[in-house]
Amino acid sequence: MIGKKFSEPILRRVAGLGEGDVPAALHALTSAEFLYQEALYPEADYAFKHPLTQEVAYRSQLAERKRLVHAAVARAIEELEATKLGERAALLAYHWEHAGDAREAAKWHRRAAEWVGFNNSTEALRHLGSVRQLLDTLPETAENLAERAAVRAQIMIHLSRMGDLEDQATSLFREGRELATRSGNPHVLSQVLNGFGVLRLYSGALEEALDPLMEAIEHADEAGEIGLRVAVRYGLSGVYFQTAERDKFLATPEEGLRLAQGDLSLGADQVGFSPSLGLSCFHGLALIINGRLRDGAAELDRVIELGRASQQLQALYMSHAFHVIRCEVTGEAGPALAHGRESVSYAERMGSQFAQIFAYCSLGLADVLNGACHDALKALEQALAIGRERRLLLVEGRVLAGMAAAHLGLGDRAKALTLADEAIDVCRRRGTRHWEFSGLLTRIRALRDTRATREIAAALAEADAWLEMSGAKSYEPFVHVERAELARLTGDEATRGRELREAHRLFLEIGAPLRANQVEGELKS
Repeated sequence: MIGKKFSEPILRRVAGLGEGDVPAALHALTSAEFLYQEALYPEADYAFKHPLTQEVAYRSQLAERKRLVHAAVARAIEELEATKLGERAALLAYHWEHAGDAREAAKWHRRAAEWVGFNNSTEALRHLGSVRQLLDTLPETAENLAERAAVRAQIMIHLSRMGDLEDQATSLFREGRELATRSGNPHVLSQVLNGFGVLRLYSGALEEALDPLMEAIEHADEAGEIGLRVAVRYGLSGVYFQTAERDKFLATPEEGLRLAQGDLSLGADQVGFSPSLGLSCFHGLALIINGRLRDGAAELDRVIELGRASQQLQALYMSHAFHVIRCEVTGEAGPALAHGRESVSYAERMGSQFAQIFAYCSLGLADVLNGACHDALKALEQALAIGRERRLLLVEGRVLAGMAAAHLGLGDRAKALTLADEAIDVCRRRGTRHWEFSGLLTRIRALRDTRATREIAAALAEADAWLEMSGAKSYEPFVHVERAELARLTGDEATRGRELREAHRLFLEIGAPLRANQVEGELKS
């Protein structure tokens, strides 16, 4: 009943034997080879030599006796191993469940899920599933209703990173919202709305994500708990990044960071990582997109330093991936590859399927920047396969645009055009408009050598419309470069020179000297 492995101090607490009887019994059992000693220091640990021995010993006990001993063992572990309760949470959940105490079992299953966090979402989901089942057996008090709603929110947060393969989102949200409403608790209602919004965001259903995420903020502000108010602004920041809404993308993380006031722990219990560091990642990226490359890089570097110190893998994989986006603008091929590899390393350690998709995509784009287009396609195809298998389609447009660029680098213009058009279509249908520009740029470049000037001019007009919509200053000089190329094709040297000079000025203004130097070389040719 104690388990396959147990310590002598815990056995003393639950055995009901005299002081000298426990050592004698242990000696007899080890001599008979039923048990063996695993450790002597800092305390004696024992284990059953054969699983069958443990099973026979367990089944020989009466049911009531089993319940009492399981409860005694749980209390002994809580008291004697008080400094290791996170590590022992799964074991405690097991004992309280077999003791017949659903509330205590649910509490420790939840603690076990929090202990493994996002480093093992599969295991966390297993524990949270047990919490859900156990809580559903309890009386319908306001407290129990709120807890039942909260666990559904936690399940949705983990599913958002692993993929909702069983289509649980709708039922989880419907049940969670009903339970939260009946509990009268705005805090837990905000959690449910946020969990559903984030889950729909990562699946690529942005229209379905926006309303619940905005409503989550309303209820969090009503509840007034600062950690929750910080946490729920993370998902909405992700929506505004994907939809290329510049002002909202900049304002939302700034609002969350003002609330957090530098406290990295605020809201971590809501989403499983530091939302402050996640918001800082988004803020750094917003600065980069808005033409403040140096400021954005500095913020991402600060996140990396803090993330390493606190082992916040979510923030580390994100910040390195966002650095790749910066390097695409600046033209820094070597750093892009280093950041892409770091992002993949952290994403794989997390076990998050979505993190791996985004990280592999970042590595693939870094490979494109380095001219390693075969390597790029391997990474990008892996990202696409995981995303489609797990139904995590948020960055499918970005992956397709990257594959288009890789095929163009390999000289396959027809394939590049097909994939670029598919990327643009996916981005527009899903509302993931940020990645649309990459598809447009690759389409323009693929058309260049065909001398299809009308088609190039039409694509450039679409790129101009995208820039007007997004206000993404860092991408503006690339359109001027492509306009210069169109002028070259038509023999208009005056326009070519004017467009290159404007591109050169803009690259210097945003802090991309390598790109400016490349344009200067074109001006001299």
